[in-house]
Amino acid sequence: MVSSYQAKFVEPTRETYPLTESFMSRSFVTVAPDLDIYQAIDILIKNKISGALVVNSERALVGIVSEKDCLKLVTKDSFEHIQGGGPVEHFMTRDLVTIQATTGLAQVASLFLEHPFKKLPVLRNDRLVGVVRRRDVLVAMQEFYKKQMAFLRTN
Repeated sequence: MVSSYQAKFVEPTRETYPLTESFMSRSFVTVAPDLDIYQAIDILIKNKISGALVVNSERALVGIVSEKDCLKLVTKDSFEHIQGGGPVEHFMTRDLVTIQATTGLAQVASLFLEHPFKKLPVLRNDRLVGVVRRRDVLVAMQEFYKKQMAFLRTN
């Protein structure tokens, strides 16, 4: 039996765009807040990433440690207060913008336009479940429109 989508086609709107959970990455790097900052830097370098998500033992997101955060090690204030490193929690960014797994594509794109960052942590029930990057949004948008165009050509 073949189903027809003719009756199901809806003009694309914000409400019909894909949800974040369908295009987010489930592969991401995390570190613990008590990890030494030099170990965190090693993780960033080895994984060729610009930042890692900081999660506690309950897997709740508590911050992000970025390359920029790590540069605090070479500032004068850092040397005076935390010589030889220290835990990630002393360097990480705590004020984060996050999204829910059920956030729509248009809302995610809007957040990327409003803020300078390149990736957003994705939460479900206050637990980290993924990361969405600008490129993920572009890929999802492209796939969505290709499907819409293919549908229109066949009907």
